[in-house]
Formats: sequence, C-alpha cells, structure tokens
Amino acid sequence: MVDLIASSRSYEANVNAMQTAKQMFSKTVDLLR
Repeated sequence: MVDLIASSRSYEANVNAMQTAKQMFSKTVDLLR
C-alpha cells in the first residue's frame, strides 16, 4: 500500500515536471519567433 502511494506520488511529480518542461519549451519557441 505504501509503495502504491509512493509510486503514484512520483508519477504525479514526473507529469508535473514534463508539463513544466513543455511550457518552458513553448515559451522559448514563442520568444524565438
């Protein structure tokens, strides 16, 4: 049970990191235009 909670938390953190990276990339592309 604890492992399940920990893995879901790390999954959420990974998703948030991916979204942040995607936003940064999009803003960089917008700045370059």
